[in-house]
Amino acid sequence: MEYYRFLWIGTVVHIVLFAVVLNSFLPLTSLRLSHTQLQNSQCNPSERSIAYFIQISDSNIQMLPRLLSVLGTPSDDILLHFDARINHSLLSQYYPSHSSARVSLLEPRQYLQWGSISLVLNTRDAMQYILNRSPCWTHFIPMAPSAYPLLSGTDFHRILHSSRFLNASFGQFYNAEVNYWCKVQELQGKRVPRLTKGEAWFIWSRKVTEFLSGVGRNENAQKVAEEWLQKLLCYGAPDELFAQNLILDNRSPPSLREDIRNDHMY
Repeated sequence: MEYYRFLWIGTVVHIVLFAVVLNSFLPLTSLRLSHTQLQNSQCNPSERSIAYFIQISDSNIQMLPRLLSVLGTPSDDILLHFDARINHSLLSQYYPSHSSARVSLLEPRQYLQWGSISLVLNTRDAMQYILNRSPCWTHFIPMAPSAYPLLSGTDFHRILHSSRFLNASFGQFYNAEVNYWCKVQELQGKRVPRLTKGEAWFIWSRKVTEFLSGVGRNENAQKVAEEWLQKLLCYGAPDELFAQNLILDNRSPPSLREDIRNDHMY
């Protein structure tokens, strides 16, 4: 069987960021694969790039130089966010200056709390920034410095920019019980109805990224996103819930789901 695998191996528990097997996808919907043209059609095929977003904390900054040394191609966009807790000494040791013109910084630096809504808001800020920075990237890939690509940047371009995957997105979608963590006594530790969940690591197309970020959407769609952001303030790990539940909300455009592949293999 023809297949490719995109693997990102993390530290400690060897987190698999992304695994794709051609011809064995679990489709998000039963709709046929859309063949709509890429929205940034003004870009020549040779100008297409990939956007990477790296969220860096004081506990993983030491792994950043290794990742930057192997990530992407010279044409790709790399956006970094350094947690506000990282002191000047650590920053100057592991990122003394811009490594290349393709790297930019998301500022001002924010205090991020892992497993909280702050990660979602920071990722949305990154989406908006990089959408405005470059018109020619096709896919948005967030990660931590502990990730490591097992495919070269050139291979990523060859696969994601093929006619089969040019407009495709890859995420995880499965039902799960989620803890409710509001600091209200009667709600602490309360089990809530099952929601759609997935890993916080994904590959979104530019079209899906625009939708999730709030760029280019109508007022009603923006309202749906704000409702989910408010709702998820009290949930554990909202970064594993926001995109999935917003995309599947029945008020969101059904066409948005046509090119999303569910890589949840459990």
